[in-house]
Amino acid sequence: MNKTIRFLISLLLVCSSAAPLVAQQAVVRGRVIDAQNGLPLELATVIDKQQLIGTSTDEEGYYRLTELDAGRYLLEVTYLGYQKQTRQVTVGSVDTVVLDFGLVPLTEELAGVEITAQGHDLLNEPMPITTLAPARIERLGATNTAELLEDIGGGSVARAGNWGSKPYLQGFTDSRVLMFIDGIKTTQACPMGMDACTATIEPDMINSMEVQVGSGSSEYGSGNMGGVINVSTFDGRYRNYEKFTADATAALRYKSVSDSRTWAVGVKGGQQMFDFNLTAGGGLHDNYKVPDADRYTFWPQNEIVPSGFGSNWLNLHLRWRPGKGHQLAFITQQYMAHDIGWPSRDAATFTIIPNEKRQLYALKYDYETNKPVLKKAALTLAYQPMFHNMVNYVPGNVRFEGLSYTDNYQATGKVYLAPGKRHFITLGAEGWVWNMYAERRMVTDTSATAYRPILNNGQMIEGGLFVLDRLVVNQSLTLDLGLRINQIFSTALPTPDIPIGSELDDNNFIWSGNVAAVYKLNKYLSLTGSLVRGYNAA
Repeated sequence: MNKTIRFLISLLLVCSSAAPLVAQQAVVRGRVIDAQNGLPLELATVIDKQQLIGTSTDEEGYYRLTELDAGRYLLEVTYLGYQKQTRQVTVGSVDTVVLDFGLVPLTEELAGVEITAQGHDLLNEPMPITTLAPARIERLGATNTAELLEDIGGGSVARAGNWGSKPYLQGFTDSRVLMFIDGIKTTQACPMGMDACTATIEPDMINSMEVQVGSGSSEYGSGNMGGVINVSTFDGRYRNYEKFTADATAALRYKSVSDSRTWAVGVKGGQQMFDFNLTAGGGLHDNYKVPDADRYTFWPQNEIVPSGFGSNWLNLHLRWRPGKGHQLAFITQQYMAHDIGWPSRDAATFTIIPNEKRQLYALKYDYETNKPVLKKAALTLAYQPMFHNMVNYVPGNVRFEGLSYTDNYQATGKVYLAPGKRHFITLGAEGWVWNMYAERRMVTDTSATAYRPILNNGQMIEGGLFVLDRLVVNQSLTLDLGLRINQIFSTALPTPDIPIGSELDDNNFIWSGNVAAVYKLNKYLSLTGSLVRGYNAA
């Protein structure tokens, strides 16, 4: 049962100025751009399908139809490698109407197209992916993000209520599945595993989700044996208007499976140069009600106890395009949850997390160009702190109380090259610094020990280089060849009585290589195969 009450408020701010009349006939003008990256499309065809009059765009993507009689026109815009777009416009006898178009690339046909800036989708998505669009996410009505993956072939979930559900891709999870939020790697910022990672991204926060099932390219190394999950919390398309527009939304939801009461509000707006997206929400969730006891071998009862929690969150995206092909973006996310129930198979053993806080701050710069070889350059800087305290209850009226602080710093740089009509090459360098401090104490009915460090100084430093060559053999076959090297250095210092950190004290050189093939049978069906081989890539 998923009841949704939506309120949609559209706010259009229009600034206009008077201009002298220079002719007694109407004009329709505008701009044609790539809907995904905002780059202008030169020599796109703009034609009126009824009167068969038309023109083409200039090098900045602008077009102009003049000397039009008053009436209704049906304009169609076409460009090689893009979906055509048709829009209707009505003009008066002396009107000047602005009508812009944002064309969407035909990604499934890119292998047969000359190498231009549009080829970035082939660079970024060599293996087939499954996309969960907003309407599909809404229809699934999942209570947590892990459950969304059950709708994807090769995906499964070990359900344990609202927070403890762990996603699997082809049987892999945790360190063998990579998770990104708005293109920023988050797996290393979630030391408790994939269930904790997906729990802090609630379905109401998600605009869309892309999932690659199975091992992919050397861009990700051995960490993607199971697959890659990329969650987008906002619509990545620019508002392609010359004037500023804004929209506000609000939603209230109730889901009976856990008596979830959630709310979400959002404001987004912008124009061609600048846009923003601000969303906030939260909710209260009771214990998870088991809809089908036969599927829950761990919890055959009708209710998983304890599994409720409360939460609040905020996402902010700011994007600025200072010049042609340049984009600068700032992203911040704040997630806070409280009174989280984390069950176990033994009813007498369970965990309560009084407070969980995950933050993300990121700065992203992208440069896209139509130069003969260089197609794109990207730089990402991110900082992700996490905090949680937990209470582990065990039989015998004993509980363990713990605190954990995690800081994750990362920097990623990538260059996309197309040195010919068949080769797409990606060069990348990445670096991470992961700091963790944790302590715990034991409490009984009669006594309590002092807090003792689990890790006095837990730090892991990792650097990586990779090269990836995507070879378009023909319109049906694409080969993916890659090599990656990583250096990992850890300085975890165990305590004498709790030697957990000794397992992290390591210094490893890792390399991994991959070979993958995608054979397109038709527009809708492809065959894929991949092989990943590594050294020290345990």
